[in-house]
Amino acid sequence: MTVGLSASMAEFLDRGRSGSNASTFLTRLQLGGRVVDSRVIAGLYRSRISFGAVLLMIVAAVVAVVAALLVSDAGDALVAWLAQSWLGVLEQIRGWFV
Repeated sequence: MTVGLSASMAEFLDRGRSGSNASTFLTRLQLGGRVVDSRVIAGLYRSRISFGAVLLMIVAAVVAVVAALLVSDAGDALVAWLAQSWLGVLEQIRGWFV
């Protein structure tokens, strides 16, 4: 797979092109289709996951956890524990300023 390579020797040796030396040409001539440019590899493995998709996945996971807690008995215990912990944090903060 040689994507974006020059088709002829004249195109390959055209002045102003980067990487146009004799050793590169002979290597490509010898190996043929087994050589792939590093730019092609980088393009294949580039991260294509957008920030919006990640955010949507996180929101979906939070909604699923909240829904599971609402329909289970463990949800009540968790809400009570969170409320108690929050009140403890507020008392701690009040203690710093009094």
